[in-house]
Amino acid sequence: MQQFLDNLKQEMLTQDQRSTSYPYFIIVEDKKVYGIDLEWSEGQERKEDEDMCEKCQELFDNGKEIPNECDDCHDDCFIHYRIEENVPNLYAGIFFTAKAAQDHLDANSHHYDSTAKVYGMSAYHNSELRKVMLHLCGKEVS
Repeated sequence: MQQFLDNLKQEMLTQDQRSTSYPYFIIVEDKKVYGIDLEWSEGQERKEDEDMCEKCQELFDNGKEIPNECDDCHDDCFIHYRIEENVPNLYAGIFFTAKAAQDHLDANSHHYDSTAKVYGMSAYHNSELRKVMLHLCGKEVS
């Protein structure tokens, strides 16, 4: 256990601090937020066979792919969305090192989408986590 703690301390003190004090790391992803007004949306997806035009209905009935955009289909055929970037995915919680976070992401990519990445945050305003980090490292992590 002591060897693990010594290695953790060394990694915490020598890693890229990403211009923040008391850095810890999480996994973030971009997520689609649905139900956005057309004027505020960044994209749209087709709903299941709802109010399609004749051409799209024929494609659907014949088991063919329906286009994601069709000016003839009713607006109710589509649901609009926008992309919210860097949404925390706390499946694995937090990490004291960027290396551990990246290792986790590499080994568990099946739990995340293709936009997932390691993101550094600061524990500066979290006195409990800051004290744990100080205890682990023996000095301020900045």
